[in-house]
Amino acid sequence: MIIPLINGIENVLLSVYAVETFGMQDLGVGILYSILGLGLIISPMLTRLIKTRYLLFVFLCMIGEGFILSAISQSKFFWVAALLFGITAIFSGIGNTLVDTVAMETIPSKWHGMYFGLTSMISNTFIGISMLLTGTALEWYSPRLVGFFGGMLYIFAGIIFILWAIKYSLQEEKAKLLQT
Repeated sequence: MIIPLINGIENVLLSVYAVETFGMQDLGVGILYSILGLGLIISPMLTRLIKTRYLLFVFLCMIGEGFILSAISQSKFFWVAALLFGITAIFSGIGNTLVDTVAMETIPSKWHGMYFGLTSMISNTFIGISMLLTGTALEWYSPRLVGFFGGMLYIFAGIIFILWAIKYSLQEEKAKLLQT
């Protein structure tokens, strides 16, 4: 639930940055979305290099994405922001793939459909709520401030999750799920 709340901020700001902050209008929106797509295409090539410690990499990707979103919020040049958005997509793609991998390895296969359906429903609901709240916040605050806040939320959540993951054992959780 936390990641989709933050992700909604990023989704709204993409168009706002292109149109209002950088004055690139529709072309800017198209370029930014294309670069996001390119980042998501590149991410599987890097994800396959990760063999262990999936959750650690997920949370490091979150922190990295937070730093980059904060940098985007302060960027003076459209092309720098575009490049940085591409890097956030790489981090996001890696993190999403690894989270799904952990879920598939931990949750018994008979529950996969229920789990992925439920998480998709919750994720999409929270992204929508976040986008609504972000649009409302943009009525009072600058896009750069909202973007910086979103980046800081990613960093904060990533650090909290890393501290939680230190105590978490995937093998123990899988054994508990199999017993129930």
